[in-house]
Amino acid sequence: MPIQRYVFHKHNKYNNDVILHKLSLQRSAISRLYARHLLSVAFAVAATETARSNLWKSKSECEEYIAKPTEWKSAIDLETRRKEFGKQISSLGSTKVERAWAAGSRIVSLTLLASPLLLLAPLAFLSGRDSKPD
Repeated sequence: MPIQRYVFHKHNKYNNDVILHKLSLQRSAISRLYARHLLSVAFAVAATETARSNLWKSKSECEEYIAKPTEWKSAIDLETRRKEFGKQISSLGSTKVERAWAAGSRIVSLTLLASPLLLLAPLAFLSGRDSKPD
């Protein structure tokens, strides 16, 4: 340590006492920091173990009270449900003409939704800032 060099090179008793006192303060501060570190690690380990034990307790207790989804109890398997869903969503059409008609009708409905914006945006620009409410 750099401070210890002064103890042996300085022959003044007062300087040696001051340096030795500073060394003891330094050692005690380092030991307190190390002890605080060990205590914080010990508390973290204890908190983790408590949380883990509470998790396992609550998990085993909650499994009894949690109701299973109704889909798990039904006799219809997933393949049949997927086929039914496919029939419901197949309203787009099976031929090219039906699909083109469905796509065109969606585009028209979206255009009708956006038409007020197409009309009001230029009018807001033309009216200027004075017409806007404060």
